[in-house]
Amino acid sequence: MQRGKEVRKVAMLAVVVAVVVLAFAGVALAVNKTCTKDPCRGTEAKDTLREQTEDGVDDNISGRKNADKIDASGYEDDVDDLRGGSGNDNLDAEDGDPDDVLNGGKGTDTCNGDNGDDSENCEKGNLAD
Repeated sequence: MQRGKEVRKVAMLAVVVAVVVLAFAGVALAVNKTCTKDPCRGTEAKDTLREQTEDGVDDNISGRKNADKIDASGYEDDVDDLRGGSGNDNLDAEDGDPDDVLNGGKGTDTCNGDNGDDSENCEKGNLAD
Protein backbone atom coordinates (compact mmCIF):
# COMPACT_ATOMS: atom_id res chain seq x y z
CA MET A 1 0.00 0.00 0.00
CA GLN A 2 2.82 2.44 0.90
CA ARG A 3 4.58 1.77 -2.41
CA GLY A 4 1.41 2.71 -4.36
CA LYS A 5 1.22 6.10 -2.59
CA GLU A 6 4.85 6.85 -3.44
CA VAL A 7 4.29 5.99 -7.09
CA ARG A 8 1.24 8.26 -7.22
CA LYS A 9 3.21 11.13 -5.62
CA VAL A 10 6.01 10.77 -8.16
CA ALA A 11 3.50 10.60 -11.03
CA MET A 12 1.69 13.69 -9.75
CA LEU A 13 4.97 15.58 -9.41
CA ALA A 14 5.90 14.65 -13.00
CA VAL A 15 2.53 15.97 -14.22
CA VAL A 16 2.97 19.25 -12.33
CA VAL A 17 6.48 19.73 -13.73
CA ALA A 18 5.23 19.01 -17.28
CA VAL A 19 2.42 21.56 -16.93
CA VAL A 20 4.80 24.25 -15.64
CA VAL A 21 7.26 23.59 -18.48
CA LEU A 22 4.49 23.84 -21.07
CA ALA A 23 3.09 27.00 -19.50
CA PHE A 24 6.40 28.82 -19.71
CA ALA A 25 7.75 27.31 -22.94
CA GLY A 26 6.47 30.22 -25.04
CA VAL A 27 7.80 32.95 -22.75
CA ALA A 28 10.73 34.78 -24.34
CA LEU A 29 13.33 36.20 -22.02
CA ALA A 30 14.65 39.65 -22.81
CA VAL A 31 18.15 39.91 -24.24
CA ASN A 32 20.88 42.46 -23.61
CA LYS A 33 23.42 41.89 -26.34
CA THR A 34 25.83 43.25 -28.88
CA CYS A 35 24.87 41.94 -32.30
CA THR A 36 27.36 39.57 -33.91
CA LYS A 37 25.59 38.96 -37.22
CA ASP A 38 23.29 40.69 -39.65
CA PRO A 39 20.33 40.70 -39.35
CA CYS A 40 20.08 40.92 -35.57
CA ARG A 41 16.71 40.34 -33.93
CA GLY A 42 15.42 40.72 -30.42
CA THR A 43 12.76 38.70 -28.63
CA GLU A 44 9.14 39.35 -27.74
CA ALA A 45 10.38 40.88 -24.45
CA LYS A 46 12.02 44.23 -23.61
CA ASP A 47 15.46 43.98 -25.26
CA THR A 48 18.64 46.05 -25.41
CA LEU A 49 20.45 45.55 -28.72
CA ARG A 50 23.73 47.15 -29.80
CA GLU A 51 25.29 47.28 -33.25
CA GLN A 52 28.23 45.13 -34.34
CA THR A 53 31.57 46.37 -33.01
CA GLU A 54 33.38 47.71 -36.05
CA ASP A 55 33.38 50.84 -38.23
CA GLY A 56 32.07 50.30 -41.75
CA VAL A 57 29.83 47.33 -40.85
CA ASP A 58 26.18 47.83 -41.84
CA ASP A 59 23.57 46.75 -39.31
CA ASN A 60 19.97 45.59 -39.66
CA ILE A 61 18.52 45.41 -36.14
CA SER A 62 14.90 44.61 -35.22
CA GLY A 63 13.58 44.83 -31.69
CA ARG A 64 10.20 43.17 -32.27
CA LYS A 65 7.70 43.55 -29.39
CA ASN A 66 7.77 45.57 -26.15
CA ALA A 67 9.86 48.63 -25.28
CA ASP A 68 13.24 47.92 -26.87
CA LYS A 69 16.45 49.97 -26.79
CA ILE A 70 18.43 49.74 -30.03
CA ASP A 71 21.81 51.49 -30.05
CA ALA A 72 23.77 51.98 -33.27
CA SER A 73 25.63 55.10 -32.18
CA GLY A 74 29.08 53.68 -31.49
CA TYR A 75 30.51 53.08 -34.97
CA GLU A 76 30.52 55.15 -38.15
CA ASP A 77 30.95 54.80 -41.91
CA ASP A 78 28.05 52.36 -42.01
CA VAL A 79 24.37 52.26 -42.90
CA ASP A 80 22.19 51.19 -39.99
CA ASP A 81 18.59 50.00 -40.38
CA LEU A 82 16.85 50.06 -36.97
CA ARG A 83 13.29 48.80 -36.48
CA GLY A 84 11.54 48.96 -33.15
CA GLY A 85 8.33 47.01 -33.75
CA SER A 86 5.47 47.39 -31.28
CA GLY A 87 6.05 49.01 -27.91
CA ASN A 88 7.60 52.32 -26.88
CA ASP A 89 11.06 51.89 -28.37
CA ASN A 90 14.24 53.96 -28.15
CA LEU A 91 16.34 53.95 -31.35
CA ASP A 92 19.71 55.71 -31.50
CA ALA A 93 21.79 56.08 -34.67
CA GLU A 94 23.67 59.27 -33.77
CA ASP A 95 26.95 57.91 -35.12
CA GLY A 96 28.26 60.85 -37.16
CA ASP A 97 27.24 59.56 -40.59
CA PRO A 98 24.09 59.95 -42.76
CA ASP A 99 21.85 57.41 -44.52
CA ASP A 100 20.72 55.43 -41.46
CA VAL A 101 17.06 54.37 -41.34
CA LEU A 102 15.06 54.40 -38.10
CA ASN A 103 11.51 53.03 -37.94
CA GLY A 104 9.92 53.07 -34.51
CA GLY A 105 6.90 50.96 -35.47
CA LYS A 106 3.80 51.00 -33.29
CA GLY A 107 3.90 52.79 -29.96
CA THR A 108 5.41 56.10 -28.87
CA ASP A 109 8.99 55.81 -30.07
CA THR A 110 12.08 57.97 -29.56
CA CYS A 111 14.46 58.22 -32.53
CA ASN A 112 17.78 60.06 -32.49
CA GLY A 113 20.07 60.28 -35.49
CA ASP A 114 22.17 62.54 -37.68
CA ASN A 115 21.40 64.95 -40.52
CA GLY A 116 20.71 62.81 -43.58
CA ASP A 117 19.20 59.92 -41.63
CA ASP A 118 15.64 58.83 -42.47
CA SER A 119 12.95 58.18 -39.89
CA GLU A 120 9.40 56.85 -39.79
CA ASN A 121 6.95 56.26 -36.93
CA CYS A 122 9.05 58.34 -34.53
CA GLU A 123 7.13 60.49 -32.06
CA LYS A 124 10.03 61.80 -29.95
CA GLY A 125 13.72 62.62 -30.35
CA ASN A 126 15.59 64.72 -32.89
CA LEU A 127 14.16 62.69 -35.81
CA ALA A 128 10.52 62.89 -34.67
CA ASP A 129 8.02 62.91 -37.56
